[in-house]
Amino acid sequence: MPSSCTASAPGCPPHIMNSPATVKVMTARCMRCARSVEITTTDDIHAYDMVVVSANLYYCTRCARAVGYN
Repeated sequence: MPSSCTASAPGCPPHIMNSPATVKVMTARCMRCARSVEITTTDDIHAYDMVVVSANLYYCTRCARAVGYN
């Protein structure tokens, strides 16, 4: 199978050409004050005033400043 399948590319399976992009909705919750926002996997987490600490661990910007996390 070619590495880049488009609608006009020969040899691409039909299910790849017609499949929509998968977007997941998740909740980012501050681990200090429990403030939460719902985001999608395509959103920029910083636009919601959240800071990524680690995989699936977040601070809101207010709590990140309070604990000295940059």
